[in-house]
Amino acid sequence: MKTLNKHALAELLRESHIYNFWIMDEEYAITVPEYLTGVGLRAYHAHLARILQAPVDSLYVKEAFDCEDFAIGYRQFLVMMHRRYHKNMKAGLAVGFGIHRMLHHALVLAVIKEKGKLCVKIYESVPTRGLVDVSGSVVYSQFSVVAF
Repeated sequence: MKTLNKHALAELLRESHIYNFWIMDEEYAITVPEYLTGVGLRAYHAHLARILQAPVDSLYVKEAFDCEDFAIGYRQFLVMMHRRYHKNMKAGLAVGFGIHRMLHHALVLAVIKEKGKLCVKIYESVPTRGLVDVSGSVVYSQFSVVAF
């Protein structure tokens, strides 16, 4: 599993025109989009349904369980799963969340490898469709905060 240190992550974020960010760990493991939008997401949905005792499609309620709850919760769930399956790894997971100031909306961000190069992807939570890559349609520089 490829990793990058916090300085490389900061540089990648700046290259992606993300300027307001918090980087908490010293080192980060890179994930793959298939995990984020597939196995990891299905496990998170099952986890939510089990804890909240409701179908995932009915959980997204504005002001009660909405975009920031999902983005922060999903990031934390992935970090816990990463710890569970990579017990000896010292690196965190290069998945974060961000608040987009123009959209007034929370989104999931992840560092992935695409065409041999590291890049930052932005994902929208759509309860009925899962996680959708919106990187091409969201302005990176408009995040008021991003946390990894």
